[in-house]
Amino acid sequence: MSRLANQVALVTGGSRGIGAAIAKRLAADGAAVAITYAKDAKAASAVVQAIEREGGKAVAIQAEATQAEAVKGAVDKTVEAFGRLDVLVNNAGTAIPKPFEQTTLEEMDRMIDINIRGTFVTTQAALRHMKSGGRIITIGSCVGERNMTPGLTPYSATKGAVKMFTQGLAREVGSRGITVNNIQPGPIDTDLNPAAGDWAAPQIANTALGRYGHVEEVAALVAFVASPEAAYITGANLTVDGGTKRLTAADKTIPTLAGKTALVTGASRGIGRAMAVALAAAGARVLVHYRRAAQEAENVVAAIEAKGAVLTPSRRTWRSRTGRPGWPDKCAPPQATGWRPRSCGRRTIFSTALTSNRAATVYST
Repeated sequence: MSRLANQVALVTGGSRGIGAAIAKRLAADGAAVAITYAKDAKAASAVVQAIEREGGKAVAIQAEATQAEAVKGAVDKTVEAFGRLDVLVNNAGTAIPKPFEQTTLEEMDRMIDINIRGTFVTTQAALRHMKSGGRIITIGSCVGERNMTPGLTPYSATKGAVKMFTQGLAREVGSRGITVNNIQPGPIDTDLNPAAGDWAAPQIANTALGRYGHVEEVAALVAFVASPEAAYITGANLTVDGGTKRLTAADKTIPTLAGKTALVTGASRGIGRAMAVALAAAGARVLVHYRRAAQEAENVVAAIEAKGAVLTPSRRTWRSRTGRPGWPDKCAPPQATGWRPRSCGRRTIFSTALTSNRAATVYST
């Protein structure tokens, strides 16, 4: 028996590309399928006919993703046609590739309305009909996880929103036995993003497999997530991107901070320690602030010195013991440093930063 037998699925934007492949695959696995389309009734009809030729059941419903009432109506029509709704695939989406500064407000609104608002409205309507075992699946994008492609800034932001929506909603409906997951495709060969041409070349170069994906490969993952076998997967962002390159430290150009002085408060441990070491590695002179953990602060400076930030013996560590702000009687100028503080507290700290020629400095307040 097919693993989606007696199930009903609604696939938004199902008349072409990834959506059409998902609709056909879910039907092949036994589900009755409804698809929505915005304008191309002929393409939507072709998908329905392809499913019916294979013995499946399908209907096409006209519903522009930016029109909330039309989207809600599509959900109701699906239930009217097949009696229930078990799987929603939020596939409808759009991208308008161009530099952010050149993107018009109307273009931003369109991406937000389709990619975010349309997903919200459709999901909310579908949940009213779903019972235990229901599946909410959204087609996001790998650029919602990390964007390496110039010209996709607003689009990637909408897909990042979908990612967080998935995680949040999974917590809300998990007690009802409904799972919520986000599928994040990489470069996929479709009419909107063909696997040839100037736009495709850098995307191919970023993949480990050296090629675009196929719509059927995305559909296969969607079919699995929709199936009973995936009942314990929820709140997940599942990437199908051919190993699209992740940014690593080696990929990032570290700017030079030579001649700059960095003041890192709370730098004796944790995030502060990591920032101090990184700033020193970039060439900055670093003042390492601590309250009580003197030895840990000294260890931070030792770590900086170990990375070669200290080039000469004259740039070794020294300590300035200053009082807390507002406690001038506690000031104690450092010994053998060639300068005296102008005042106590934070003003002393900044005087230190401006006059010291040392790579790493420890001070306490």
